[in-house]
Amino acid sequence: MSLLREAPAAADPGRTTPRVTGATHPPSRPGGLRHSTRVLGSIAAVAGRLWVRDTTRSLGVSRTTVALFGLAALAVMVAGSLILTTVMPALPTRDLPPDELARIRALAASLVWTLGSLVTIFFQMLAPRRTALSNVLGLLPVSRTLTAVATQLPMLGVSLVAVASLAAPTVTMLADASRGGLAVAIPAALLLVLGQIPLTALLFNLVVPLVQRLRVPQHHALAAGGFTGVAIAVAAPVLELGGNGSAWLPHRVLAAAADGGAISGGSLLLWSASGLTLFVLLVGRLPADPDPAPSRLFVGYRVPRIRPMAQAWYELVMLARAPQYLAVVVFTGAVFAAVLGAWLATRSSFLPVLAVPLLLPFFIGAVQSYGHTRATHWLSMHLLARPAAWAWPKATVCLAVAALLALPGAVLAASTQLIGWTEVPLLFVQALPAWSAAMVAGLLIPYSTEQPLSVGLSVGLAGIIYLGGLWTVGQLIPQAAVLGQVGMAAVCMSAYFLMARLTRPQISHA
Repeated sequence: MSLLREAPAAADPGRTTPRVTGATHPPSRPGGLRHSTRVLGSIAAVAGRLWVRDTTRSLGVSRTTVALFGLAALAVMVAGSLILTTVMPALPTRDLPPDELARIRALAASLVWTLGSLVTIFFQMLAPRRTALSNVLGLLPVSRTLTAVATQLPMLGVSLVAVASLAAPTVTMLADASRGGLAVAIPAALLLVLGQIPLTALLFNLVVPLVQRLRVPQHHALAAGGFTGVAIAVAAPVLELGGNGSAWLPHRVLAAAADGGAISGGSLLLWSASGLTLFVLLVGRLPADPDPAPSRLFVGYRVPRIRPMAQAWYELVMLARAPQYLAVVVFTGAVFAAVLGAWLATRSSFLPVLAVPLLLPFFIGAVQSYGHTRATHWLSMHLLARPAAWAWPKATVCLAVAALLALPGAVLAASTQLIGWTEVPLLFVQALPAWSAAMVAGLLIPYSTEQPLSVGLSVGLAGIIYLGGLWTVGQLIPQAAVLGQVGMAAVCMSAYFLMARLTRPQISHA
């Protein structure tokens, strides 16, 4: 690697070596800009390669699969945009009054803004927070700013390509309502997103570590950063639909520039340059993610001597110490308590409908269990000569813990007449498919600390399996819903045990 070859030698007394902190700049020398550009490109290329490799390892697929999936997604985005652009009727600009055209321009520009923020947030959540590359670069004479910019370049580039692929219908609508046409609307929209994408990435990477410093698990800090970005993304169309937009807002400047405003075009150019400049200046000064504090739950308790009990004890400790699962428990309990309090205060008729779904996250949370213990499964395979010795204890502990957590809520709901006492056993029957779907989804898309979006993908897959199974049961045997739900849980658990036997631990997970 060129960085290693160009690092100053410690034995050379004539060279000044900066402290190994990663925050100081190396001494300047002739050709520094060209050297920095070459280093920037090298780090960005390695960061992109590591990003793909981390994704393949955490999802258990090959790099070819990821590449094919990415190309297919890009093709679908481009084809969908072109189809929508083709079938969209042209605006009757001659028949619409100027005020109506101005509203259409502002709404179309706000949709470009929304698209830019949402796509950027999505890829920021996909990127790993800390990699071995950043740790190595911290030991080399490379400035922290250069490192931070380079490691962000792959995500920013992919975000720009995705936005450009998806924005064709919106930019076409903007051009139809403007006097400048596509020749002005396309460069103006490009200037908007060129400034917006780095600023959105900067905001996301500022919110996440600040939320983590409140001892919030990383995945929920990522969710907080994502919610912040989504709120800013949807703010523009919400303001436009409410008629509260201001002329200085970036999307309003885009609408004015697309209509031929020279001053607005210059403002967009300034916006783009300012966004890129602020990103370069500040991305290296963002606070680092704090190290997670280890949990001490069940410290001091003796491990049972009987092997099945010891396995169950291990699964219980790993699940209870997982900060993500604890956050799910706390959040679910807080929301259920709020609904129960609202029921006692208002007796609103729609609240009983929410009682059962609000307790299901206790069971859906089991989706994380496999990923937390995945790295140790090779031990049970070699010590017990059974490839899936962990499957039964894991499934049993996840169901037992979720049932114990949901039982107090069900009893309180029945005691306050939020639900009837006869609905309490039905609640746990409905929870069986949710639990079994979570176990299957956790095996298909394992939780990984290296891939923050893995939890979201696992939960989404569990929801698809659960809702799809309930819909299928409702269509096939509508008169025997309880029997159908139990049968669905049995089918899912059969698939879970079959996949557990076919799954082999990899050396990289050990």
